Amino acid sequence: MSYFRLIVLLLVNTLYTPFAMANWTGSLEALGQATSEIRGEESELSLWGDSLYVSDNRETQFHLLFNQRVLDSSETEFYQLYINQHLSKSESLSVGRFQKTDFSGLYIIDGFLYSHAQDKNKFYAYAGKPKRLEGFLVSEGDLIMGVEGFVSEKRFEMSRANADSAKTPISNQYTVSHSHRVGMQYQKGASQTKSSLSTAGPAKSLSRVAFVSRALIKNDRPPMKVRYTQDDIEINGEANFLLGDNEIEKLSIDGMFPLTAKTQVGMGLNHYAYLEPAIDFKSQFYKFLNQGNQTEYLASMYFFPRRYERHSLDFRFVEREIGEEGKGLAFNSFLYRGGLSFESRLELLDFMRQDHVGLYVGAKHSTGPFSEVAINTVFRVQQSQLRATTQTYGVELRWDWKPHRTWLLYCSGEFINQEQNDGDFSLSFPDDEYRVSLSLSKNWDTAK
Repeated sequence: MSYFRLIVLLLVNTLYTPFAMANWTGSLEALGQATSEIRGEESELSLWGDSLYVSDNRETQFHLLFNQRVLDSSETEFYQLYINQHLSKSESLSVGRFQKTDFSGLYIIDGFLYSHAQDKNKFYAYAGKPKRLEGFLVSEGDLIMGVEGFVSEKRFEMSRANADSAKTPISNQYTVSHSHRVGMQYQKGASQTKSSLSTAGPAKSLSRVAFVSRALIKNDRPPMKVRYTQDDIEINGEANFLLGDNEIEKLSIDGMFPLTAKTQVGMGLNHYAYLEPAIDFKSQFYKFLNQGNQTEYLASMYFFPRRYERHSLDFRFVEREIGEEGKGLAFNSFLYRGGLSFESRLELLDFMRQDHVGLYVGAKHSTGPFSEVAINTVFRVQQSQLRATTQTYGVELRWDWKPHRTWLLYCSGEFINQEQNDGDFSLSFPDDEYRVSLSLSKNWDTAK
């Protein structure tokens, strides 16, 4: 518990010294969780701490993010522990352990990050030893290093007359904004088991280049007769290329285009080999769709009847390297009225020689200015070619309460049940899955 005592003493000492009272922000969270899954039952009690110190002249920052397990071990995991120093008005250098997100994913790096910013243009250079975050398939290795450039620009250059006006036509002004990011990265010692690519062997070196681009055409003055419109045009593109293997690691192109003032159409293509973690109750029931090297084609129709209401119809077609194919149709709805939000998704899939029918329904309600309750339910039926049918249903309840502006209480519970029927008999899985969580956090902000 030496690390734990050191962290607590550091935080207490910092909070109660005049030197730091003016520039220290952060939070402490006590999280208790009980889980029952196929692997067995598990209980966990941990302490999360996140704090940021900024010097009076705003030129030096110290960031600490850690997790301390209390019950089962004295293990302390540091996710961020670095110092950032401004070298000039446009340059800064971070040294230590920090989280980084780039075209290879989200990971931890022990090393340095140099940044240079001028106007809306930015340049980054980094190097260090990468460490994998749980749930993400970014590979660990001996060394990772790279450079990135980011260019963003906005300008007003488009206009057209509004033909809907019965009198003098009104000229609609459009904002055209676009941003671009290009990078090169080298990684030494990427392991096969933790790499995002199945072709990466043990202790293999990877060299990749990446390009990300986004363009947005936004109508600043919608037609006067329409109270709410959704007629923006958005185009996004991203590509990662492995130099040594001459292979596309990731390719993503999508766009949103208006058909009418309240209708949009979307199209997209995704080629990737990543498995993103299930970060919430809903996503854990659909994560099987994103496994392995595959190419996905998407087409969507979006409807915006009112400002706080939207519906969409999605079609997808998936091809995998192993030869599997799949297709699916989904209908999504979202509605917000007077503090109550409602979300639903009905999905029909023919995927990997299995038929899937799934229904997700969720609702959130603000019971007051400092309290919110939520319920999420899911029901899914899977039928394989062998005629075995699996039924899954689950429910999640959540409650957030803020008794004070610096305190937050969070409670949640999940329950998931599965039953299998092959036509002759039905089988209920021996252990239903559940998860119960209770969290109490304290925030502080003493910055001037």
